[in-house]
Amino acid sequence: MPINKKFDKWVSEASLKDNPAFPGEGGTKGPNYLEGVEKKASRDLQDLSRRYGQDIPRFMGIVAKVKAIQEPYKAELEKIAYDVMMDMYGSILSDVDLVVKFPKESEMQDMMKDVNPEPPEEEKLKALQDKDIISKIQRIKLGRNIVQGEAKNAKKALNSDFSLSEIEKLMGKEEADEYISLLNKITDIASFFDWQIPMEIQKQMWERDRSGFSGTVKVEWPERDKEEEEEDSKDAIDILNDIEKNQDFDLNDTEEVFDGNPKITALGTDYAMLLHEAIKGIYQSILSAAIPEDAEKAEIVLMNTDSFADEIEDLRYGPYIAADLRDFINTFPESNSIPNLREYVFGYLVNEENLSDEAFLKTFNDILLGIPKLLGKDSEIDPNYKAEIEAAALRAKDSMKKIIREISDMIGDYERDAASYGSEEPGAASGSDQSQGANLSNMGKDELQKMLDKALDSRDFAKAKEISDILNNL
Repeated sequence: MPINKKFDKWVSEASLKDNPAFPGEGGTKGPNYLEGVEKKASRDLQDLSRRYGQDIPRFMGIVAKVKAIQEPYKAELEKIAYDVMMDMYGSILSDVDLVVKFPKESEMQDMMKDVNPEPPEEEKLKALQDKDIISKIQRIKLGRNIVQGEAKNAKKALNSDFSLSEIEKLMGKEEADEYISLLNKITDIASFFDWQIPMEIQKQMWERDRSGFSGTVKVEWPERDKEEEEEDSKDAIDILNDIEKNQDFDLNDTEEVFDGNPKITALGTDYAMLLHEAIKGIYQSILSAAIPEDAEKAEIVLMNTDSFADEIEDLRYGPYIAADLRDFINTFPESNSIPNLREYVFGYLVNEENLSDEAFLKTFNDILLGIPKLLGKDSEIDPNYKAEIEAAALRAKDSMKKIIREISDMIGDYERDAASYGSEEPGAASGSDQSQGANLSNMGKDELQKMLDKALDSRDFAKAKEISDILNNL
């Protein structure tokens, strides 16, 4: 199948343009990163066209064959998809309710009914004047590209040893091999279509008929109004007081106050899409930390980052951006010792409590500009920007070392808290705890509040009471 000859015309419509997180955009220096992605995509399209030239016109026939194979096994495939997700992401899903399933009739369309084809004209980024809002949109837009890029990396989950062995046990080797082979083929050809079909045509197709979607995901948090949140806060304080007065306090009585896990519901029409949408949901839940708490700002941001037009673009550029971030993180030895380090790093980067929007965009610019140097691909360094690339690589490496060190310390603290939970009598303090108590009195209010929240989350009520007393005396 021939490559679209207007490739350079329709990629120029991408809303990632002018985002200062990307070298060569928004007045930043360096070889243009997005143009580099487009060149890689063009080469990849040519490779896919050569490999699947005969199969591309037969795409819907392949999809039908997959559906026929999986029909008797749907319940088992849902369970396998869930187990694969827990195998890959279990360390970050302990407080998440994950549902992975094939959709019932119209269930997918109903879940997607509120998604807009594109932002209203008056809310589009080009019409906004508020620089803070623009930076927030640029931050979340980049974050959503990584979300989609990681989701499209579902082939790794699909072809993992655990996944392959479970599918083979379910179907038998011959049918399992055919099923997995067809799913890999569908995934590759879908990537071909993501770039080959012009954005405007894709958007019109998606809006006209949503029944053709192969997957979607929803991330939900229990809705609690202000009055309920205030009541929960009072209940938490009452619990701390009860613990202090009664050493035999029943911790089961606290379940109602601390319930309400986020829920990820992933729908897919085949096993590969179940994995894709589940991963997407996991990353979306992490990205939620970047959404403004102010309802009006949040609405504007989401209008400019959560539409069909955005998803089409995210599907194109996201895999390349996510791959560069992944490969950079994998250069650090901690990637082999800290489970789900990529997800922890992503969570750190998108959380505005750690990095302001400006700092986030600058950090990512350093990473993407420095990628050739960071990955040891000196032959790819543009000689016109050699100094800038090397300087950016140094800054990116220093920043990531600091981030990983903080993540490592955070995980260590959490594991120590979990290990000590229940090992001491309530209210008892070890020597190190007494030392920590002395240090607590020197901490600022914001830092103490974060520690209080963490203690409550882990139900370390003795520590929570100690921190609460110090806060009340400030």
